[in-house]
Amino acid sequence: MVFREHPGLFDVQDPRVSVWRYMDLSKYLDLLQTSELHMTRVDTMVDQWEGVYGQANAAVRPFIYGAEIANVVSHSLRAAKRHARTHFYLNCWNIGRNESDALWHQYASGPVGVALKSTIGRLKESLPSRGGPAMFGSTVKYVDYDETFIPEDNILGSLIHKREHFQHENEYRLIANWEPEVFKVENGIAVESASDDPPKVLRVPVDLAVLIEQVYVSPEAHDWQRAVVERVSSKYRADLRVVRSRMASGPPA
Repeated sequence: MVFREHPGLFDVQDPRVSVWRYMDLSKYLDLLQTSELHMTRVDTMVDQWEGVYGQANAAVRPFIYGAEIANVVSHSLRAAKRHARTHFYLNCWNIGRNESDALWHQYASGPVGVALKSTIGRLKESLPSRGGPAMFGSTVKYVDYDETFIPEDNILGSLIHKREHFQHENEYRLIANWEPEVFKVENGIAVESASDDPPKVLRVPVDLAVLIEQVYVSPEAHDWQRAVVERVSSKYRADLRVVRSRMASGPPA
């Protein structure tokens, strides 16, 4: 999958902006062993509001679609929602200069949690340079679904908005679309393709040497646990710098 700019998204243009990804040790080890990012299908995300619209959209639709509203809602919008949730995949990062206590507890709790520190530029550069479908990037807008209308003319609109409850995540997400492999095309139309059965997870190859700026081990970790993560990391990438979370530091005397 190749990264592409998309005019309908809220991408970050400054490559120096720091991003973080929090995970447990098993996911970190999988990343080291495979050099692949996991992208999760939208309908399997924990937040079941991913890829949907709220009450504000329902209230405005009669003014937008007029006499066609019944057909639009029952066919076009329903099909778009289903496609967005079952054929799109997300890989999510936190934007921030520093670590997040909330995200440590939410995604990497315990003494063997890990946080990867990277930048927007590193993340984009680490992705494949050719081959496969396009991948896009965007920040997330946190809104009140009862008050904010989310544009419906772009299927990605529902994937770059979340409820205000999640604004502590300050998210930057990679977005990819899955379609069945086409085997035969006639007159510009696919006449033979694989079955339309989207997997729950897409695995995207990345260059770890480019992606990872630094690895942080949970603030709950003991020195020996940090040392274990460092030794394991060095078996796969000798250049990885593993440190204990800065949040583990005590106050000055």
